[in-house]
Amino acid sequence: MPRKRALSDTGIALFTQAYFLENDANKPPTVGCLRTLVHKLFTSDYDIKLDDTTKNMRSSTSKVLSMLYSIKKIPEIHNNAISNLVALILSNGEKALTKHQVKYNIGFYLNLAKKAMETNDHQTALIIKAALSNFHITRLKIKPNKSMKKTLISLEEKYGDFKSMHAKHICDMIRYKHDIDYLPSTMVLHMHLSKNRAYENAYRSFGKKSSNLGVVNYQLHELQSIKYHEHKKTDYELCPIYERDPMELNVIENFPNKPKTMNEFLFTLSCNVK
Repeated sequence: MPRKRALSDTGIALFTQAYFLENDANKPPTVGCLRTLVHKLFTSDYDIKLDDTTKNMRSSTSKVLSMLYSIKKIPEIHNNAISNLVALILSNGEKALTKHQVKYNIGFYLNLAKKAMETNDHQTALIIKAALSNFHITRLKIKPNKSMKKTLISLEEKYGDFKSMHAKHICDMIRYKHDIDYLPSTMVLHMHLSKNRAYENAYRSFGKKSSNLGVVNYQLHELQSIKYHEHKKTDYELCPIYERDPMELNVIENFPNKPKTMNEFLFTLSCNVK
């Protein structure tokens, strides 16, 4: 029996890579393109959308890494991406979903996170992990199936959690800093750079120094420089999921009292899941 549709029209739009749409539209088909076309004829819509979204998000990660020195922009695009993901899990962009449909969406995004993790796109894997940990989703107490549980455990073992500030991922990104195919999470890197900066200032105010902190700080800044220079000339663009304001989704028009804040919007959306 074929699987249900993988992404809503809104979801497809938010995960699009505009670069390819604009630049590849008039190119003649190559052998590779024809092979891809044949593959898609015998592949389910779910798998096609999963593969396309994996590729688009990896391309988008390259653009995010080119912004590593945009200190104010990094938190902004991550907040947008996570909020958009939460909204897309709870709705189709037009209306709130049922719990059964939300569970299906969680399964899709867990599969996306798994593919991202396996292809070393840790930026995408971690924003999905963060979205799935959001209160507005966890409050629904949706019971994961065996496959979903397995992926959740894999993500936890690979990255750690917010309590540990994803320290496992920090160790990995330092270890693989020269691997050009390894795409670290800018969200986690930015978090640790900011934390270390605050710790350094605190130590300095007491007239003290921390040698261990200095070593880690050097390694993180080195990593920041390496990944920035690898991607600073990227031709890829951010997928709209990073830039579009989630409160512009049409679903907000269904609420009698229009939410004024992001938290209020997501909470209202979550409460409308039945």
